[in-house]
Amino acid sequence: MIMSQAVSAHAFSVVEVDYANVDATRSEVKDQWKQSEGFTLTYLPFIARAIVDALAEYPNLNASIEADKLVVHNYVDLGIAVDLEFQVCSYQLCAVPMTSAFARSLAKYQILQLVPAPES
Repeated sequence: MIMSQAVSAHAFSVVEVDYANVDATRSEVKDQWKQSEGFTLTYLPFIARAIVDALAEYPNLNASIEADKLVVHNYVDLGIAVDLEFQVCSYQLCAVPMTSAFARSLAKYQILQLVPAPES
């Protein structure tokens, strides 16, 4: 992390997103999801899937710098920071790697395919 801050440009960007279709889809499948998976469906899986799909479409964003060369990675290492009610990691925050089981759950419900495209 420290090396990353020293070598790579860091930027902040805000994008306004219309979540109406995502919200409608989540409302439609949330009970089925809770019954089959045992936990509540939040917006996070939709966001995670959108990130992974965007990185596949724009692979140069999924890269690191080695010396003077851009190294584009052919995998996505997506971690989600979660706040824990009990002390497990420093400062009660822990980065949770996305597992293949989580990916299978997303694929099973085809999270983004369920969401209709916004009208132009």
